[in-house]
Amino acid sequence: MDLSDFRTDARGAIDCVRSRADDLENAKDAIVAVNESGVGSMNAHGDISCEVPDETTINTIDDLAAWSQATIDAHDLQTVTGPYMTKSNGRSYSQIIEAIRGRSDDPAYAAALINAIGPENLTQLPLDVASNTHVASSKDNADELADLLGVLLASASTRWDDDMCESMATTIAESVDGVGEWGRITVLNAIVGGHDADDDHVSDLEFNSTFLNALADNLEEIDWNTVRSVSATRDIQDAEASSYARQRLGSYLDGHSFDPLSGVLYAMGNNPEAALMYLSADGEIKYGQWEPGKQAETRWEMLSTRYPGQSNGLNVLTATMASASSMRGSEDSGKAAAATWVISRSMEFAYDVPFDDYTDTMKENLSVVIANTSDQGLKIADGGSPEGLDLHTDGNRDYTDTDLYTTLIYRVIDNEVASTTIYTAFTDAALEDHSNVEDASSLKSKYHDAGTVYGYLNAIGSVRLTDLEDAATAEHEAAEKAIGLGFTLATTIVGGPKPPWSYRIGSTVAKPLVDLVASDELPEFDDPLPNTRTTLETQAYAEAVNQGLITDPDAFNPEYCQDEYTHESYTWCVTNDDGTTSFNLDVPPTDDQNDQVHNWATDIKRDDHDPDNIIIDTETAIDTGINRGQARILGEDGAKGEAGAIEIKKD
Repeated sequence: MDLSDFRTDARGAIDCVRSRADDLENAKDAIVAVNESGVGSMNAHGDISCEVPDETTINTIDDLAAWSQATIDAHDLQTVTGPYMTKSNGRSYSQIIEAIRGRSDDPAYAAALINAIGPENLTQLPLDVASNTHVASSKDNADELADLLGVLLASASTRWDDDMCESMATTIAESVDGVGEWGRITVLNAIVGGHDADDDHVSDLEFNSTFLNALADNLEEIDWNTVRSVSATRDIQDAEASSYARQRLGSYLDGHSFDPLSGVLYAMGNNPEAALMYLSADGEIKYGQWEPGKQAETRWEMLSTRYPGQSNGLNVLTATMASASSMRGSEDSGKAAAATWVISRSMEFAYDVPFDDYTDTMKENLSVVIANTSDQGLKIADGGSPEGLDLHTDGNRDYTDTDLYTTLIYRVIDNEVASTTIYTAFTDAALEDHSNVEDASSLKSKYHDAGTVYGYLNAIGSVRLTDLEDAATAEHEAAEKAIGLGFTLATTIVGGPKPPWSYRIGSTVAKPLVDLVASDELPEFDDPLPNTRTTLETQAYAEAVNQGLITDPDAFNPEYCQDEYTHESYTWCVTNDDGTTSFNLDVPPTDDQNDQVHNWATDIKRDDHDPDNIIIDTETAIDTGINRGQARILGEDGAKGEAGAIEIKKD
């Protein structure tokens, strides 16, 4: 053997031995730490033992270290939240919480901590904190602990297999399902629900899909009507009845719902797979469509009647619907079909909810459902129907599928986030087949389709604003701003490169465009509804120029590209190095740019510098599209004539 090879092999062997020695040292340290923490038990011979739960998986040294620290932290947490101790292993409550939070995103640690605490004890711990007179006896600290337990539970669930998910879900549900335990439902909802640091009305946590569904399956078995009735009685003036109700509830956490499904439905809002599993349940594809099973039918009957007039329930349920709707574009045909079925049932459900019961959160959630069906909405705008959704409009219903679909848009379009979500989704879908404008025909087709969308949506918006004329000024102004913002952002899709917020059917971002609406970078566009046609024409003319479709070079003579009175050249009219001209407009165009571009178009038409009639033909295409979309709502004669074929349910 070559001496250099021997040295290399020897060096590798030595490093391996050192690594193994380090592992053994780390393992010993982890075991010693547990032994010295007071977690284990000592026998008569002085030997200390500590039981590792069957549910805990230790395959590596890192797993062992995570289990060791989690076991110590769980022991110390349960000790200081008890009735006597203020510290454990020299650590205060706040120090223990800080240590747990520091490792909460480690699935191995989180799973070990949940096991050490005991899943059956999770919903009691925050209540112990709330009632503890020695440490941290405040609701804020109880809420903080519940929030942290939610992060841990979500992290741990990503490590569990299906059997473990179902076992954990069953155990947790059993800790809240009995008389005297119902108050813990509020804690479970604080643990699993909430978690919306970015205030987008969607949970920040990502749970295992199987765990969420198993938890929901178990929690469905709790009689919500009974729990609701008892919880409503806890604060009445009848002292005897109130005391009895509190006894049946047990301890609870103020400010959180007693509805067993509230938290888990909210969590599904950030888990499309889980939401679809829950809302479609059993079923199969038959003749190209999803055929629901008995469990799905039963579940929808339960959900459809569960939340009459209850805003929180409607919010969390529609969050789940929105999440599931994003699976419509799945490459898995079964999931796509199931999602389409769920969308249809969701729309029918929302149609039957009285308009007065709609909340802003509900509107935002439903806008996602609508956005994920924008291809079907385009069919309505163009004179057809959303046949691809198979909405149930049998003989027992006095409306059509187009009535139902349009009614939902009417009910949500006065919300800024909802309007933005729908406008951008519809515009994006309308332009799906128009990515390359190469000739006059493709230009006309693009702007005809864009016009159809705007005509349809703006007509719905106009009806909504008319119906709000007797409302408070602030409410009317908010609705006008919402509809205007939706149109403004849609024009940025037509007039420029596709922005990052535009939707695609089946986008996995199953939430409304809250972040965009809150942005300081949004373009401003005053009084957009009357300017729809003008803006589209301006953008069409500019695109025609930029694509080289205006072939007469005299169309760009200086006299056409300058102010008539000041003779200052338009800054947006640029001569390129190759001698061609570009119109570099703002997106969307400003009012001045709209006026200036239209003046240019009028002048070159008058002087016959548009030999291919690009300007006139594009104007006609836009007019035809807008009129076609508007006629669906306002009729062929517009608002002053007979109403359109679609009937909007306004109550």
